[in-house]
Amino acid sequence: GNWSEGLTTYLADYLYEEQKGNGSDYRHRLLVDYQSYVNKDKAMSLEQFKFRTDRASKAIGYGKGAMLFHMLKQEIGENTFDSALKRFVLDYRFKTAGWSDLKTVFSDTAKKDLSAFFEQWLERKDVPVLTMSKEDITYLDSGSQSQKLTIHQGTERPYSLLVPMVLQTTSGEISRIIRVKAKTESVDIEIKGRLLAVTLDPDYDLMRKLDSPEFPPVLSRLLGSEHKVFVPPSQDSEIYDKFAVFLKSLGFEEKKDDSLSDTDLNKAGLLILGDPAPSLKRLTGEIPAHDSEVVITVKENPINSTGVLVHIKAGSSKEMEIISRKLVHYGRYSKLRFKGGKLMEKHTASTQNGINLTMQTEIMGIAAGDLSPIDRIINDLSEKQVIYVGERHDRFSHHMAQLRIIQGLNRYDRKIAVGMEMFQLPFQDVLDAYLSGRINEETFLKDSEYFKRWSYDYNLYRPIIEYCKEHDIPVLALNLPAEISKKVAQNGLASLSDEDLKRVPMDLDWSNTVYKIRLREIFGEHPVGEVKNFDTFYQAQVLWDETMAQSVHNYLNNNPDRQMVVLAGNGHIAFGDGIPSRIYRRGNYDQAIIITNPTNDSLQHDMADFFLFPPVVQPPFSAKLGVILGHEDNKVVLKKVMHNSPAQESGLKPGDLLLSFDGEPVKDISDLKLALLFKKEGDTAEIKVKRIKKLARDKVLELTVGPFKPLKTSHHHMHK
Repeated sequence: GNWSEGLTTYLADYLYEEQKGNGSDYRHRLLVDYQSYVNKDKAMSLEQFKFRTDRASKAIGYGKGAMLFHMLKQEIGENTFDSALKRFVLDYRFKTAGWSDLKTVFSDTAKKDLSAFFEQWLERKDVPVLTMSKEDITYLDSGSQSQKLTIHQGTERPYSLLVPMVLQTTSGEISRIIRVKAKTESVDIEIKGRLLAVTLDPDYDLMRKLDSPEFPPVLSRLLGSEHKVFVPPSQDSEIYDKFAVFLKSLGFEEKKDDSLSDTDLNKAGLLILGDPAPSLKRLTGEIPAHDSEVVITVKENPINSTGVLVHIKAGSSKEMEIISRKLVHYGRYSKLRFKGGKLMEKHTASTQNGINLTMQTEIMGIAAGDLSPIDRIINDLSEKQVIYVGERHDRFSHHMAQLRIIQGLNRYDRKIAVGMEMFQLPFQDVLDAYLSGRINEETFLKDSEYFKRWSYDYNLYRPIIEYCKEHDIPVLALNLPAEISKKVAQNGLASLSDEDLKRVPMDLDWSNTVYKIRLREIFGEHPVGEVKNFDTFYQAQVLWDETMAQSVHNYLNNNPDRQMVVLAGNGHIAFGDGIPSRIYRRGNYDQAIIITNPTNDSLQHDMADFFLFPPVVQPPFSAKLGVILGHEDNKVVLKKVMHNSPAQESGLKPGDLLLSFDGEPVKDISDLKLALLFKKEGDTAEIKVKRIKKLARDKVLELTVGPFKPLKTSHHHMHK
């Protein structure tokens, strides 16, 4: 095999960068190139590398080869490495030498058998894949803490690795080197102070697969894709005609936007030229280009997190022709801007350094004198145009705090409006009709399909709606229709029809990688079946946020004298990442964020402008049968009957089909929820059920349920 290219890269280009203090960045670029260009079909061992034939072979022979020598230096020490190198040069000057000769010289100089080291790095086609997990902390008698960490290797056969580890503690930073040989390797670390975070290989001393947050969206990821597709522009196609021919010579397949398959969107590297069709514009966003410029942007593909989405917009065919042949040399960048053929701007997206694991968040506190009553907080934010008040949907105390904010602002004689996450856009007319008194509450809830579209007890929100109705405060439905969000969560953006796309904001921003990392952390909390995978979950979440942001912006654009109070889940507003940044992008509004009852392990100073800690408030009485319901053959069926519930006491049993409630037919679970809403404590109801008998004729029973009484139940995503 050819060892000279790797050694030359390490002793020339790499050494030059290392002497400038950029060694870690250079090694990171080598790993990015390898992961971009070396796929399963192009993978080969270092021993098989003879000479460079394409960028994949270069990434192996030059890049992986250079990393071998860097890891060898870590293995035997810098002085021994330098001595062995000098001896190798003296022993084999003007002679032919191979990898086996290098192994012999370095083993002899280090007085250590390096056969296993050279064997794994020369003969294997794969590279190490590392992940990390944590166990519980043990508190020692000495006052120190012992943290057990487990490093996992994802390859079929484990490597023998010296893994650098950096521990961030309240007492400072600690660096360790851990020998990892097995697929799962555990280590106990004793620490004084508190362990805040652990990072594996932060300086890229190992040849390995980059974790997703370490792998930037760069042009090389498109050029190295196994399946590459470009989409011609919807207009001015002549600007890109010659460039399209060039792309085909690189292995790109041309497809119009309406012929893109799910495979193209979910697995291919995607390049969009010029002004895209509306369906693709939601992925690219707006990218202005002047007549004499070419702008190239690379983003993570929101539909395919392993791939990238590249957009190229040019002002003229001449500009496009000038930069065509240069393009392959700019693989390391995420944004490029050319003018008159000259490079005017280049930028690589920032990434996380190393494989990170957060351990314990810092203990936060506040001086008692800094606590403020809510009226003072209302005064401080009274001039803001958009005020976000977060919530846990099932906490009545949170909704009462939101109401206090609305009442306080209303007393300032501000013209306010209230935007609510729990109402969906198609039902704004129904909401307006109720607030104006044209329809009653029962019709409002039925026509808005509240109980079909929002699983939380309406009694929690009722005081806010009623206050707004009484004081002529507009209430804005913010959210996307559930049919669309569910479709995206289960099958992705590509599954939306042209009719669906009309309800989706044109401008979608996918650039907030920190938000994406936070969403990945909570992804596991969603029930199986609600989402297909993280990619579709992420798409649905961004679509939800962007829709609510667009709804607020549209209203304020038409009503600039209004102040908007946005009521949404804490996760949609924390750190400004979800809705606030997307509203600000549209209108530069003066904003304030209020988080209600942040959990102890999530409280951070940049999470919000204000935190509220409302006392627990007993929610209004809500009549419940004490059952879990489902559907069978288009009928509402009792799946489970709770012990000591009104349902059990009345004689209802699992398997009963619910036919009517107080004489009104029950065709859907929402019919029952609506009927129960108007029952007070102590009321009863007449229920008709059909009881299925296996060995006898089915019976229709009429039962009296009640009196209704408070039940100690927690909110559950199933219907009770």
